[in-house]
Amino acid sequence: MAETKCPLCQSRSFESVVVTPINDPTAPVRVVQCANCGAALTAYEPTNVTALISALERDVRVALYALGLRQTTKKPGKPSQGDE
Repeated sequence: MAETKCPLCQSRSFESVVVTPINDPTAPVRVVQCANCGAALTAYEPTNVTALISALERDVRVALYALGLRQTTKKPGKPSQGDE
């Protein structure tokens, strides 16, 4: 099996770091780079799974409400007095 090497220094050690682009400091990017010389191998936007799940939950609630399948935004749990 082939081993991954840095194209510049031939090192086999890599690290994942978050960098802030100069043109958009509000959009950090995760970069996989050589731990020896810092050459970037790939870059991708980090994913905030919690934010994605919250957005999906909100969209599902809106869709269910629009379809008339959800009458209230009350979360399930203990019934309040008078709901029994």
